[in-house]
Amino acid sequence: MSDTTTEDTAADAEAPASATTAAFTDAEISSFAAAVLKIQSLGDAGTASQEKMTAIVTESGIAPETYVAISKAMQTDPEVARRVQVAAAALQPGSAG
Repeated sequence: MSDTTTEDTAADAEAPASATTAAFTDAEISSFAAAVLKIQSLGDAGTASQEKMTAIVTESGIAPETYVAISKAMQTDPEVARRVQVAAAALQPGSAG
């Protein structure tokens, strides 16, 4: 029975890596970037309540599950990280140029 668990785990680990970049729309990336900027503006993210952070994410137009997925993808997919950086730069006033 442990062989099945190992195979399932390996299949799960491989699936996200192949479709990570295509899995997120430009709108989701932009909403994620907006939420990150709002959360960062609160100061130390450790002091912000989970409810407050969830509300910011939702107000930014993205599901909390998608926010977490993009956050994790940024750590493993340089293209997702780049897309978020570009979207965040576009949202910051005075950074265009």
